[in-house]
Amino acid sequence: MSEGEEQRFPADDSSPIYSPAMEETQFDAREADNRRAFLLFGGAIAVLLLIAFLVLKAYGAGTRGPDEPPRITADTSPYKSAPDDPGGSQTPNQDISVYDRINGEPGAEDVTIVEDSEVPMPAPTGVQVGIRGQEEVPAPKPVVKPVVTKPVVKPVTRPAPIVSAPGSYAVQVAALRSQAEAENMWTTFTGKFGGILPAASGRDINRVDRGDRGIFYQLRVAGFDNKDSASNFCASLKARGQDCLVVRR
Repeated sequence: MSEGEEQRFPADDSSPIYSPAMEETQFDAREADNRRAFLLFGGAIAVLLLIAFLVLKAYGAGTRGPDEPPRITADTSPYKSAPDDPGGSQTPNQDISVYDRINGEPGAEDVTIVEDSEVPMPAPTGVQVGIRGQEEVPAPKPVVKPVVTKPVVKPVTRPAPIVSAPGSYAVQVAALRSQAEAENMWTTFTGKFGGILPAASGRDINRVDRGDRGIFYQLRVAGFDNKDSASNFCASLKARGQDCLVVRR
């Protein structure tokens, strides 16, 4: 180092040393980080407030109180709307009145009804009007047939006479309230047990007055000369499911 330079800069450390950085403002890194964090926090708060506002704006119409019923608001916007400028080609003859009648709209034209000036001539008296070559034949009157009511003849039911077959013993098969019931029972009985009836047997209806109990008609199979033959026949009936008893006549 030359002598001139030693004179310009003193040798002791107490003299200040010039530096361009000494003229600039002092920079603190911690202060810069705090400002950046504050800006980021403020931006996040603003974004959250914006999202909350949009959510309330979108769902605010559907909110309700705890005691209020739910409400569904209909969309008031039109489903379809005609465009202001439809464009396209125009179809001619769209203003014809026949289209109005098809659509149910009355026509706008005035209709004037003119009275008929012709007066019909009166028909000549004594002249028969008809088809030429065809004579008028009066229609035949309907023939009403008299209704013949036939008298209703009720059949007279006459009781058949009681037939009494010979023999000292009989086999009783039923006790009925009327003679007609006894006769019907005999027809049913012979149709069921006709194959085992003895040749000399016959129908026997015995009328018995029981006093307070009423009158009974005993249906019996008669024609047995002794009790043994009547008992044998009654036994054969019981074997076939028909109840019976042997009686003396």
